[in-house]
Amino acid sequence: RRAVAVGFTEPGAPCGADAGFALARRSVRAARGIDVLRLRLRSHTCTWVMLSATDESAAVRSVAAALRAVRELLLGPDGAALLRTEALIPELRAAEDIQRSVADASDASDAFDASDRVPASRPTTATGVGEVGDVIARWQRRFAAALPEVPAT
Repeated sequence: RRAVAVGFTEPGAPCGADAGFALARRSVRAARGIDVLRLRLRSHTCTWVMLSATDESAAVRSVAAALRAVRELLLGPDGAALLRTEALIPELRAAEDIQRSVADASDASDAFDASDRVPASRPTTATGVGEVGDVIARWQRRFAAALPEVPAT
């Protein structure tokens, strides 16, 4: 086993484009321990995961199975409660901590004017199970497409 990174790129997709990205990411991390990462690179956005696997094919299959399981959990009867307790509430708490830290640092500094303060972005409470499930389904398709082709014998 070794560390394997698998990912995909999307042209023109800004990092904050998905309202459900943060909640989907937190849901997958809470339910399966996989951290989906994203980085804007010029005109593209790269989304990837790193995990321990024997090779890239095994890693992609593992990620696909984890994403499928999380999506099934979210679309199940307790999905809304899972989303709320495992993703939304922790995300709101993290945003509040960041906002409070920025406000404390700004209050301690005379260099910032009150009009310069920008509050941390918060996930919208209107983001529902369906939207988060759609983000995860898109990840499933994109990671599956990243599966390396095996030469025909």
